[in-house]
This record gives sequence, C-alpha cells and structure tokens, in this order.
Amino acid sequence: MSSEPYTESWRDGPLATKFYTRLYLPPAGVAPVAVLTFVHGYIEHVGRYTAAHAAWAAAGVAVFAYDMRGFGRTALGDARSPASQYGKTGGVRERTMESTGRPLVGVARRHQPYIVRKLAVLLGKLAPNAVIKTPVQDKDLSHDENVGPDSLKDPYIKGYGRLEGLIDMIHRGEVLIWEGYKLWPSDDLPVLILHGTADQVNAFPPTKKFFEMLQAPNKEFIVYENMMHDLMTEPEIKEKYFQDCLSWVQKHLSPPAAPAGPASDSTAPAV
Repeated sequence: MSSEPYTESWRDGPLATKFYTRLYLPPAGVAPVAVLTFVHGYIEHVGRYTAAHAAWAAAGVAVFAYDMRGFGRTALGDARSPASQYGKTGGVRERTMESTGRPLVGVARRHQPYIVRKLAVLLGKLAPNAVIKTPVQDKDLSHDENVGPDSLKDPYIKGYGRLEGLIDMIHRGEVLIWEGYKLWPSDDLPVLILHGTADQVNAFPPTKKFFEMLQAPNKEFIVYENMMHDLMTEPEIKEKYFQDCLSWVQKHLSPPAAPAGPASDSTAPAV
C-alpha cells in the first residue's frame, strides 16, 4: 500500500492526450465538505503541491489535481501519450477564463512593448510549436531559500515552452483587462483573488486592476504585503494563506460547512 497521501491515475482527455492526475481524499471516516480542482501554473506540475493538497484533504476538502497538457508528467511521464511534447499546450482554451485554466493577467520582469507582443501573436500563429526559452525565475518565487534551487533541480520543470502556449497565456491575460472582465459567468459565482505585492512573476498592479474592473458582485481580493509569487511556500504567511483560502471555501458552501466529521451519504459540492 502506498504511503503517499494521494492516488495517481492517467485519464484520457481531449486532443488524444493522457493526463496525469492525483486525488487527495480526507482521512477515513471523514466526510468531504467540498471538492477542489487544482490547476497549476506555467512550466509547473502538481507534484510541487503535495504538502498543500494534503493539508486541504486533512481539513475535509478533497483535491483533484492534474498536470496540464505540455507540462509535468502529462508531457514527461512514462505513461504519457505518444504525441505529448513539453510545452505543447494545444492552445488558449486551457489557459484562460474560456474554460477551467488559470488566467495570467500580466507578467512582471519580462513584459515587452505592445508592438513586440502583437508581432509575437502573429508569429505564434505561423510557428506555434517553436521552442522558446523561458528560464525558471528561481530568485523570484519565494522568500524560502530552498524553493528556487529545488525548482531548478526538479526533473519535471524545464526552462522552455512553445510559442503558441506562451503567447496565448500572455495575450489572453491582457484580453481579461481589455474586455474579459465583463464576462464573469453568473451573479452567484463567487471569486477570490490572492496576490503578493512583491510578485515578480505575475505583476501585482494588473491583477488589482482586473479585480476592480471585474463585474462579479461576490468578489474578494486578499493582498499579502511584500510577499512573492509562490504564496504556498512563503514562510511568513503560508499558514495564513491556507487559512484564508479554507475560510473562503467554507464561507461559500451551502449550507455553511461544519467542521469535518464522520462520513455520510451526502454528496460534497464542488468548488
């Protein structure tokens, strides 16, 4: 029997892709109060978040996590699809508000002038699978001095991507500011955004602007002063970050969640 806090599986998905997935369940006898679907960031993979996802499960929230097409074990694992290539994402629909991916509103250090970005969008259509170097920003991830070096040594994190996926991520993040803020799907769907002001990967000001423009009646923005990109590993606030997220989930369950207890026949709502 595995000692890991999750079970692994490979699942068939769109574009003839097998996706690597993990499922974290609450301890035996504890009924899940919610199900969290986790989507990782650019050149990342779900293996970086084992401790965080185990904490969610211990709090009564089941977690389903998967490596996106082009990244992690989905691209590099032994059971990957024959056509899988690192950085080959298959396009925009997996990376923006158009589906379940996470939007990148604005980059920080490597932000290019508008005309350069427009030319890159055109190039992405002509040569979508061109390999582009995107070195790991190991100094910009966390105040935890081990996070950057560990990322550089991680066999499932590579310092490159494909032009289509990279341009889609950046360009469609800008589209959220231009017009996507109007497209929140319903008045009763809440949104929580958490950001550190010292983030040098995803820029803080565009995120703040997006939140202010977002036409969602039930929205909340939690700011962590002087914190960097990977809030789950920031030594000063990682416990607070987790509690902020968990409290928000519990607050939006219907009916409000009681502390996790014995399992029952009820079905946990997805969040």
